[in-house]
Amino acid sequence: MVCVDDGLTHEEDDEVIGTYNVYASSFVQQQQQLHIFQFPLRSKARPYEANEVRLFATGGSTAVDEGMTPCSPMKPPGVRQENSGTTGVIHPSSRLTMHCHIDTFGSSSFAELQQNQHADGNTGYKAGEKRYAYSYALQSHPFLPRCDYMVGTIIDGALHITPVTSIQQFTPIVKPLNGSSVHRVSSDFVSVPVMPIVPGLALSDRVTRELLRQRSVMLNNDADSAKELQFFPIQSVESMAMRRRLWAHTAASFGAGEPGELVVTGRAEGHNQHVRHGSYVDSAAEDCFFPPELLVSGGITGGEDAASDDRMLRRYANRRTVAYQVNLYLRRCQVLTLEKLRELVVPFEKASSSTSLASQPKTEGTVPDKQLISALRNGAVWMHGVWVSKVSPNLRGNAAALREVILLLFYESPDGALSRSRLNALVSSNALKRTVKEILEGISTLNSEEKDPSRRVWRLRLVPADPAARAALVEASLTAFGHEVAFQRQQYEKLSSSIMGHLDAVNAGRLVTRLLFTMRPEDAGSEATSGSANSPAAANFNENDLAPIVSFIRKLFLEHGVLNKQRAKEMVLKGRQQHYPEATNAMLSAALQQCVQPFTGATWVLKTLGEPLVDEHRPLILETALELVNFEIRAFNALLTQKRQRKSDTDGTSVELGAVAKDDMQKIVSRVLAEVADYKAHERLWHLKSGNVIN
Repeated sequence: MVCVDDGLTHEEDDEVIGTYNVYASSFVQQQQQLHIFQFPLRSKARPYEANEVRLFATGGSTAVDEGMTPCSPMKPPGVRQENSGTTGVIHPSSRLTMHCHIDTFGSSSFAELQQNQHADGNTGYKAGEKRYAYSYALQSHPFLPRCDYMVGTIIDGALHITPVTSIQQFTPIVKPLNGSSVHRVSSDFVSVPVMPIVPGLALSDRVTRELLRQRSVMLNNDADSAKELQFFPIQSVESMAMRRRLWAHTAASFGAGEPGELVVTGRAEGHNQHVRHGSYVDSAAEDCFFPPELLVSGGITGGEDAASDDRMLRRYANRRTVAYQVNLYLRRCQVLTLEKLRELVVPFEKASSSTSLASQPKTEGTVPDKQLISALRNGAVWMHGVWVSKVSPNLRGNAAALREVILLLFYESPDGALSRSRLNALVSSNALKRTVKEILEGISTLNSEEKDPSRRVWRLRLVPADPAARAALVEASLTAFGHEVAFQRQQYEKLSSSIMGHLDAVNAGRLVTRLLFTMRPEDAGSEATSGSANSPAAANFNENDLAPIVSFIRKLFLEHGVLNKQRAKEMVLKGRQQHYPEATNAMLSAALQQCVQPFTGATWVLKTLGEPLVDEHRPLILETALELVNFEIRAFNALLTQKRQRKSDTDGTSVELGAVAKDDMQKIVSRVLAEVADYKAHERLWHLKSGNVIN
């Protein structure tokens, strides 16, 4: 364990090995568990082999474990008790039995001599007869740690962490030396006697008695309470889908507030007030400047010398400007209050030579409000007492323009709430309605507890439903920065008609070439987006100029389905010589933004295929295929059915699964899968296309 505060000094020219954004996976939100299985008695050179594995769990003394296992500092107090009714079969004190069966024919782990089983009183095999089947059993020994463990995976430059529920260590179960000690588990699932322990040695007798005691406790006393669990091989479709759930959802289809949302002890009592409908949990917004030594050491609080025990370690944040920090928080959380920024933003200083956390400047009240207001004016707009980011990192082009319209409607609403039906009436297609929902999920919450669908509304995040609390929030803003509130109101009145004019272009399918809510890139940081739909040069061309480029791009993607981003750009540039020689780079970029959308991290697909029925169900099919990557059609259909059911339950409308005929739905699925995946008959699996076409 590397201690952060060990007296080491860091110079200004220290080499930065790497920086990572830290995400909390959605395992806790899905009420699922992560368990670690260890096999200490078998080396990596010869791992346990098995063609068939059956896993059985017996209940342990959960009451003892509740008192022995320390409460994780990453979880709010009371979570363990609240979720006690929804926990899985495996507890930290559970004992597991793993029955393994292997076909030894052709296996390198079993020599030819080991397959010749001689006759004895237990096996019944004749001399010289080969036995090509081997069965054995493994028993778990629960490992009760004195601290909490987490599993981290680095994917696409981000660290995704998941808490570990229990650690199980498996060791082989030996077969009794004589046939008198009968146990309830069939002899096919216990080890065969290859070499019995030499009698007479005290150590051998002690080992034999201990192993027999463990076997009898596990197999005899707890056999009646055993429950069989699903166990999938590492290369199976189900195993790959489960491993992908260890990654936090950072795609555009999820809320923008997820990154860095680690629940901190002491601030959890108010979290349930802001849980929106979906995967977003509005936990305390903590900064994302995690230093490399923090990731290496595995610490999360900074140790005993931490400046504050109830928040994450924050070092090197003072090397960022105030504007950079504010815009980073706005991109992550989308909606913030000035009070929250006062707690998070630290003053900008040069690189400090001391690493002592006690010498770090306190964050509360150290940054003048004037600097925060100046940074907020550049990156956010004020409404109903909160600040909303001007741009979303996941929205471009007409989607960003539609977001400006929704922000204006939120400002004009008296209570900061809008109904989904009112917003759906503004757009003309199902694709735009889905975009509306995506925008709402990023900046607002749905009162899903309301049973009457007509009374469900999307309320701006952090804006209370109580009129008195809402009025107090606005009054606090007027007291703190009344001049800025007046400026924001004048800005809304000035831009109102221009923003509402976006609707005509969006519904007509034309590209909105200029957005009104923009940011200065020099203040937003190297990763921030300017928020403009296209470059300034885009104002000197219209939709007719883009028509031949759009036609060529759609032809390419209809032919190949999925294209690598770099390969698509090369093919579009190559097509300029023959199809649209007068096109500029800005026109090519605008046409690509109009036609395609991200699929995987390195590929694009068309936004729409031009078939209304297919386009209606295509986003959900793409999402399902992207989650499975390699899949059987049966597993795909099962997951798609779950997603459709969940969508119908969470949507404000009454959508029935039977709205589309089963045959028609199967045709739609086949149409979309043929676009984005290839079927390999020898594996009987669908594989997503890589997009690396040769033309």
